[in-house]
Amino acid sequence: MRKTKLLALLLVVAMIATMVVPSVAAEEPYTISIVDNSTGASEINANAGDQITLALNIANNPGVSSIGIDITRPDGWTTARPSNKNLFSDTAEAVATFSQTTAANPYYVSWLMATGTFENEDAGTVDMGLNKENGTLATVKITIPDDAATGTYTIDLSIDGREKNNFYYNVDGNGIIVPDSGNTLLTPVLEDLTINVQGTEPAGAACPEHPEVTTWTDVAASDWAAGGALTSGHYKLTEDIATTAALTVAEGETVCIDLAGFDITAGASKTTPFRAIESSGVLTILDTAETDGVISGGYMYGAPSSEVYIYGGNILVTGASAVMNLYGGTVADGYMNAGNYRYHIYGGNIGVLEGATLNVKGGAITG
Repeated sequence: MRKTKLLALLLVVAMIATMVVPSVAAEEPYTISIVDNSTGASEINANAGDQITLALNIANNPGVSSIGIDITRPDGWTTARPSNKNLFSDTAEAVATFSQTTAANPYYVSWLMATGTFENEDAGTVDMGLNKENGTLATVKITIPDDAATGTYTIDLSIDGREKNNFYYNVDGNGIIVPDSGNTLLTPVLEDLTINVQGTEPAGAACPEHPEVTTWTDVAASDWAAGGALTSGHYKLTEDIATTAALTVAEGETVCIDLAGFDITAGASKTTPFRAIESSGVLTILDTAETDGVISGGYMYGAPSSEVYIYGGNILVTGASAVMNLYGGTVADGYMNAGNYRYHIYGGNIGVLEGATLNVKGGAITG
């Protein structure tokens, strides 16, 4: 009998030891967020010039007596006066106060619940109440400038410096304000809105190989007149350029050139032979103008020897990792001269060596 009782006791202990204690869900935080009014998304896409409608929402409201929020938008963006959604009107006479001018940035919005009287040393006699409604406090229309650049922007919420505007008064079980008890600060979690803006692109900004790039470096004649190394970047010509030495793209560099209707002319000759461009990196050439610009003027001359090898009069692309993409513009009239010697000439305009790749997707190679 003892063994039976002992066995039963051990079984009960084992059952208790293996019981799983149910997890307690964490309490959701008091949150004020600004989101897309139609979808509720916290990240949206928009275009330069768009007017977007946003919702200022409150969630997991613990019971507020006052709310005060600054809404900060990017410089140059404009806002219309927010539309109060009267969220608290069913349970309290809520007084909404918005900034007096829509030019204000940040733009201040606040709500004051009014159902009772309490003496406050900062504001004198004020009417205060408690409210636990959740939903949309207000909608806000914001306009993105027509000339906004492509990029990611934020509509920011803040209570910095406005802590005394976010609180509830301490009340008893009947909702009556307890005299001389002061108030308790509420610090909501603030959730900002991210806006991905597609800006108005300058001519030539859509490099086919790098469509995400929106910033181009303008190139004047004097910038490239002496030739030299080009570092990774996107370059747009603003005038014709005459060079006295080759423009070069080293291995590991990625360069995109928009001729934009202008010419690159190498001032080469038999006595000063050089190409317009030499690349061991990744080179993309396009032209966004109606009339193609021209790359020309390269002149390669073979020095006296028993055999002469000449490659690419205007452009030379060399190396296994080298790539040239031609989308627009014209490469023309490259000149190669081997004199009176036995010669081998390859690619009068564009030479491709040592495993390099040439992709011709537009433009022209002539002469």
